[in-house]
Amino acid sequence: MTERMREATSVRFDVEFKSEGRRSWWWTRKGEMSPLSKGRHTQGTPEPTQRMIERVKSFYSDAVLESVAIERFSREIYLQDTRLTLPQGKRWVKLDLNTFPNVERDVVMTLNDLHPGSVFTDLDPRTLVISQGTDDQGVWRYELTAAANVESNPNTARKKPVEATVWVNHDGLPVKVEQRSTGDDGNRNTKVTKYSDWDATPPVELPPAAEIADAKTATWTDRY
Repeated sequence: MTERMREATSVRFDVEFKSEGRRSWWWTRKGEMSPLSKGRHTQGTPEPTQRMIERVKSFYSDAVLESVAIERFSREIYLQDTRLTLPQGKRWVKLDLNTFPNVERDVVMTLNDLHPGSVFTDLDPRTLVISQGTDDQGVWRYELTAAANVESNPNTARKKPVEATVWVNHDGLPVKVEQRSTGDDGNRNTKVTKYSDWDATPPVELPPAAEIADAKTATWTDRY
């Protein structure tokens, strides 16, 4: 499966995360990666580009935050967000480390997490057990359980088991991944990732230059 994923040229993703318990929280992310980054870019070929539409419940209120991010392989990041105020006539801001370092870092980390190669990062491979796959409505289904999570994952309590169910098509590509875990706060976390249009996703287009604002002309509201 991982070898076939490395050969893929593009993919569409749709992710839903729910944390249910004393303080419930949720977010959704969907978009495209086309061309799909294979971890290294070859000069003279189209630069891997990805677009993400995110909706997330605010930590501080019932408000829903919305954003659209486009990233090119060179760490060229364009953003629309309900917390951004832009000059008249501008719809996007081009981020830079000097002006919005925390925002740019968060966008990069989020997009890296959405990459198909990262779907198993919540599982500690040293403690991983994989049950026998069965043919389920045209796709292969695998049950994975890890006795420990990867400690860098902020949504999972340390020393707690992490479970995942993976549906793989007959080309060896994942079409759905459901991950289940428990957070340090006791919340039950579920993340469902769906992949589609493998090798058939249209290229991601960059925003028109006339609609892009310089980061120094934009203002950001941290709390919402």
